[in-house]
Amino acid sequence: MEETGRATPTRQSYLGLFVVVFATFMDMLDVGIVMIMVPTIQADLHASYAVGQWVLVGYGLAFAVLLIPAGRLGDMYGRKLIFQIGAAGFVLMSLACGLAWSSETLIAFRLLQGGFGALMAAQVLAVIQVLFPPARRAPAYLAYGLTITLAQLVGPLLGALLSEANVFGLGWRTVFYINVPIGILIIVGAALWIPESRSTQRVRLDVVGFLLVAVLSGLLMYPLQTGREAGWPSWMLVMLIAAVPVLALFAWFERRRGEHAMVPTKLFRLRSFSAGTIMMLLLFTVMVSASLIVIWLVQIGYAWSPLKTAVTMLPWFVGIALLGGVSVNFAQRLGRVLIGGGMLVMAVGMTVLSLMIGMSGTDLRPWELGIGLFVVGCGIGLVLPSLMDVVLLEIPTDDAGAGSGVLNAVDQFAAAAGVGIVSLILFGFLGGGAPDHADRSASDLKTALAAQGTSVVERDRIAAEFRTCFVDRANATNPFDVPVSCQVPTSGLTTVIEADTAATRRNFADATSNTLWYHVGVLVLAVLLSPLLPRARASQGPAKHTQEDRMPV
Repeated sequence: MEETGRATPTRQSYLGLFVVVFATFMDMLDVGIVMIMVPTIQADLHASYAVGQWVLVGYGLAFAVLLIPAGRLGDMYGRKLIFQIGAAGFVLMSLACGLAWSSETLIAFRLLQGGFGALMAAQVLAVIQVLFPPARRAPAYLAYGLTITLAQLVGPLLGALLSEANVFGLGWRTVFYINVPIGILIIVGAALWIPESRSTQRVRLDVVGFLLVAVLSGLLMYPLQTGREAGWPSWMLVMLIAAVPVLALFAWFERRRGEHAMVPTKLFRLRSFSAGTIMMLLLFTVMVSASLIVIWLVQIGYAWSPLKTAVTMLPWFVGIALLGGVSVNFAQRLGRVLIGGGMLVMAVGMTVLSLMIGMSGTDLRPWELGIGLFVVGCGIGLVLPSLMDVVLLEIPTDDAGAGSGVLNAVDQFAAAAGVGIVSLILFGFLGGGAPDHADRSASDLKTALAAQGTSVVERDRIAAEFRTCFVDRANATNPFDVPVSCQVPTSGLTTVIEADTAATRRNFADATSNTLWYHVGVLVLAVLLSPLLPRARASQGPAKHTQEDRMPV
């Protein structure tokens, strides 16, 4: 049942709105900040690529698993109470992330932070419904949407500035500590200005469904994120295989639960929901993974600073903000056209990005990346508002919360799966291309050594050591480990360092360029599948906003 809200908004209503919108800003800010800081965190903790992946996607996975149950908990025990628990836990886990003393503890705290973030975020729109009557909610929803956009723009840049400032020598840890004072203000504000509310209907928590989703997530995501580093042992393959019967069991159980299911299976009989969910899956498979490999390219491959990286990535978010603000006005009439067209624009942007990176060689400039990033961002801006509208098109009001919650969960799972799959592709290209790039740089190294008067025998020995070292390092699971083959006196020679830098940049650029063609392929597939979507909004109007309805990012 939709909350009717207060007949007339009061000063407390607007103060309560500020609190929940501020909480949304903190949540979304954290996502953007952490993404830009992944390589820096890896370097400081001497962590592998898999750790970087988990630091990024672990939050989203925990958020996705708990989002729908969190909304139900708010309905049962009080939205204000669950919101405050979520905010307090988020603050504590942010502090814990900043204090993390190892990769393992940071990943654990990030998972817990994502869970508490879900408890908090799941109550936001329900609280807005309590604070405002239906006729006065549009400005509140607008403030909510603008806050998400602002956090997307500010997050990476703020994270980079905090890292560059190195406050008290804390480095990347400040990107987590910044949540502490913000979160305390949110907790106090919630106590003062958010009224308590519960569902007027009986709500049942689908505990078994929640546990099955958690198990399924672990069976799928752990091997995808960690398999390469672990050498793909047989038990990881067994985990992936076991995910299939667990998924079948979950579908069977949810169907039996009927209207009390965490994921109402009847929603997938709706064309708009099933086709739209597939499009969302394809979209988020490429979005987050593309951002991550570009960040790895420029920070690990080209040794750019986080600040330079953040500024370079801005065109992506500017494109989303510009086209998103325009396309939302046409989403209901031109939804399918905008989605297909936006996916095509994204494919063009990824193509431009791939070609510019591939042609860059050892000298990649920010503007070369900026062109492709802006085009990709424009495509996302065209797709997201329309796709959200289409997916919720046919969902009855009573199921809108569950539908949007499922949608957000799919987004996060797709993002995590995309990061895992794309990382495997990227590292495959890095390892496979290393011998050729090593040979090319070894030849240049011999020429440079000859100009210095080094003997032929010595030149050959140094070049051979360089080649072995480079190939071993390119195939390593941790970019900050020094292979045994690299622990030789000649590795410190200026000419060897220059050759290594050139080979690393070319290898990373080629690997990233080639990997981005995977993204182009997925987006072309999305364009081809877009006719499966319904043509236009039906006459019944949009689905109602509910506590689980949150714009995916």
